[in-house]
Amino acid sequence: MLKLKIHNANQFERNVKATIQSTGKLGFSDGAIKKMKIESGKFLVIASNEADENDENFYAWLENTDENGGFKINKGGQYYNANTKPLFDELKIDYKNQDNLVIYDIVDFDNDGNPIFKFIKRVRTRNKKNKKNGWH
Repeated sequence: MLKLKIHNANQFERNVKATIQSTGKLGFSDGAIKKMKIESGKFLVIASNEADENDENFYAWLENTDENGGFKINKGGQYYNANTKPLFDELKIDYKNQDNLVIYDIVDFDNDGNPIFKFIKRVRTRNKKNKKNGWH
């Protein structure tokens, strides 16, 4: 006998990512805003893995104050971003390259019992139509 289980698309998280804009700001998708509970006035604390110099991912969490050096969350229209330009400049992440787009897929991560987020880096070639129109 066959027993089918439907996998409902609405139950899955989709489009949970952050993209480095050409200005150096880190912009968040709707999925990321919901998953991370992003809102104005919060601060995004970003960390790197010091134990592995080849790990290009980030580890991050939100805090209510900037006492740990977090990047302030700002709202522009219906979207949120953080001015991470100084960080990306220091790390020499080439967000200004008009041929490539730097995206971070965001997943839950357990850091020794502390739930945080892992930003998994991927680089995608920009869509020629969007590049021509200046969209990023």
